[in-house]
Amino acid sequence: MNHDPREAPSFGMLAARVIDHVTGLVRKEIRLARAEAAEKLRVARRGIVNLVAAAIMALVGLIVLSDAAVAALVIEGGIAPHWAALIVAGAILIIAIVLGLNARAALSPDTLKPQRTLRQLGLGDKTKETRHG
Repeated sequence: MNHDPREAPSFGMLAARVIDHVTGLVRKEIRLARAEAAEKLRVARRGIVNLVAAAIMALVGLIVLSDAAVAALVIEGGIAPHWAALIVAGAILIIAIVLGLNARAALSPDTLKPQRTLRQLGLGDKTKETRHG
């Protein structure tokens, strides 16, 4: 069968071309998404390393600062070194407890639950009822 180039392609040929183009486009989009995700992962990894380094430096700074506070209480306040160390450690522990309690409250499931969205969908009270029987 001679194929005249001036003849219009059949519907099947057109459909096959469209499917090939769409498949190629989807593959390219997937490759692009993977490349972007890999780049974002590298950026996130770098950020985490910097965050850990900052936390270590902050901890070292807190230790030096607490030593200076103990020395100031001993020298300027005339307090015995062991009592000065206990006072400074107690103050740091109180701050740590308050920060920890605030973090626990901020990360609780009730705080993180998308309450407005659930209410919009009419699921706000129903989920509570099904959980608590």
